[in-house]
Amino acid sequence: MFETVLKMPGPFEIDRSPPSAELLEVAKQELRETPEVRAAAVEELRKLLKASDLNFPDDEEFLLIYLRPTKFYPESALKLMRNVAEFNKSYKDLLHNLMPADVKPVFVDHGLINIFTNRDHKGRRLMVVHMGEKWNTKEVTEDQIFRALYTIQKLAVLEPATQINGAVVIYDFKGDGHGPRKGNVDERRQAAADLHPGGLPAAHEGCPLR
Repeated sequence: MFETVLKMPGPFEIDRSPPSAELLEVAKQELRETPEVRAAAVEELRKLLKASDLNFPDDEEFLLIYLRPTKFYPESALKLMRNVAEFNKSYKDLLHNLMPADVKPVFVDHGLINIFTNRDHKGRRLMVVHMGEKWNTKEVTEDQIFRALYTIQKLAVLEPATQINGAVVIYDFKGDGHGPRKGNVDERRQAAADLHPGGLPAAHEGCPLR
C-alpha cells in the first residue's frame, strides 16, 4: 500500500475554511470543544497571556491554534505558547525570517518531503519524509529539512481541520545503507526525531517505514 501512496502526493494547499458540523462534533468529543467552553477558554487565555511576558496575538483564531491541542485548558495552552517561544529563541539563527520559498528546493528539486492532498480516514494530514536512499546529504542538509518541516507545521496549524484531527508523519527509510544517505536505520530514526520540530502546536504521530 505505502509503495503506491509514496508516489502519489500532490501540491499542498492550506485549507482555512471553518469547521463543518461533523468536524465540530469531533472537536466536542475529542477536545471538549463547545461554544461555551471555547468562549470561556479564549477569555481566560487572553488574561493569562496579558499577565505573562509572552508576546503573541490574542485574537480568537490565533488562540484556538493553542487551545485545541491542549483540549481547551488555558494554563496548558499558555505553557505550549511558552514552549514555542523558547523553541523559536533556541533556533533563531535557523528560523528567523524563514519563508516558504526558502525551503522550496527540498520539495521541488529533491522531493524529500511529500504532503498529500487528501487526508486519512480520521481526517488527519499525511506527510512523507524521505530519509533513506533518496536523501543525499551533500545536496540537502539536515538544517534544510529541519527548516522545511518547521515551515510545513507552521502552515498546517492554520487549518482548523488539522488543529482538530492532527497529522501523521511517515518517515521513509527505504534503501537505508544503499544510497547516498548510508547508515544504520537506528541512526536514521534518531535523525528523524531530532529533525522534527517540537516547537509548534501540532498533534502528530510518527511512523517509520522501511
